[in-house]
Parts: sequence; structure tokens; C-alpha cells
Amino acid sequence: MRAIFVAVAILFVTLGGKAFSAQGLSPQQATPPQIWESREEMHDDYVRRFESAAGFGMSRMLRPPMLDRGGTLDTGRSRYAIEALELVGHLQTDTPAAYVPTAHDASLRLSFDSRALTSFETTALAALRSGNQLVSNDDGSGGALAVMGALRAKESCLKCHGSRKAGDLLGAFTYRLRRIAHD
Repeated sequence: MRAIFVAVAILFVTLGGKAFSAQGLSPQQATPPQIWESREEMHDDYVRRFESAAGFGMSRMLRPPMLDRGGTLDTGRSRYAIEALELVGHLQTDTPAAYVPTAHDASLRLSFDSRALTSFETTALAALRSGNQLVSNDDGSGGALAVMGALRAKESCLKCHGSRKAGDLLGAFTYRLRRIAHD
């Protein structure tokens, strides 16, 4: 506990004594949590975040814009919180996989494991390959929602993905959302 106090005190001094939140923002700078009115709006927001994050592929998933899961999908009838957001790769391996952050190693880098796609994700990926932008499925009880959205190549992507053309499917995001109570 003392080590945590010392670390916070050092950070406080480093920031010049300014107040800060867990995200490094003062209360005046903090923004309210995002509220999306549709699955498409939520996915478009995360695609923009991914595109603006530094790094490549999985390393972008570890940047602050991608780590924020504070938003709410409010469809009017139901509200959902993001339980998990994972990057799905299908270009570099024979079998598509979802990349799941595991734990920090000794050098404080986060590593990733891969997992096989669920039956929903396999079906959704086929639909994305056929041109769909977004596929979703609820669990039947309204308690959970699965969503998969395409990551398609844009002109800016072609600098690194030179063998692709604009519009090609580079990967996808898979989201698991859980229903939350209305306020």
C-alpha cells in the first residue's frame, strides 16, 4: 500500500501538482461516457479510434483510445455495456483467430493469446467477407449481444498493407456486450 502511495505522490509531483483522474485528465477535461444509438455508430467510433491510434495491428489495441470501454449502446429498448472487444485476424494465418490480451511480462509489455472463433464469429466473418459491414446476434434472452464489424482498407492503410486495395477486409472487431438496467 505504501508503494502505491509513493507512486501516486511521485506522479502528482511530476504533473506539477495538478489534479488528475485515472485517465490522466483533470475533472474539467474529462468527457462524459459515449452513448451510441446503434451498433453501427459504436463500431464506426471504434474504427476511428483504431485508425488514430499509434502502432500497427494488435499494438493499437493497447492504446488509450482503444482501451476505453466506458460507452453505452442504447437502442431505445435496451442498453448494453461492452464486456469485451477483440481484434480478429484472418490474413496472416490459415485459420482466423481473435486476439485476446493476456498479461504483462517482465518488461511490462502486454502479450496476446489467440482463440478460435465462436460459431457466431465464423458465420459473421463469412458475411463480412461477402461485403457486409456489421453482423450482430442476441442470445435470445436479451441479456447479451454479439457484434462483429469489418475493418476495411482505406487509402491510409495501403502504406503498410500494400498488397491490398481500398475496401479489402483487413480484419474485424468482435464485441461482446451485456445488457444493463435503464437509469
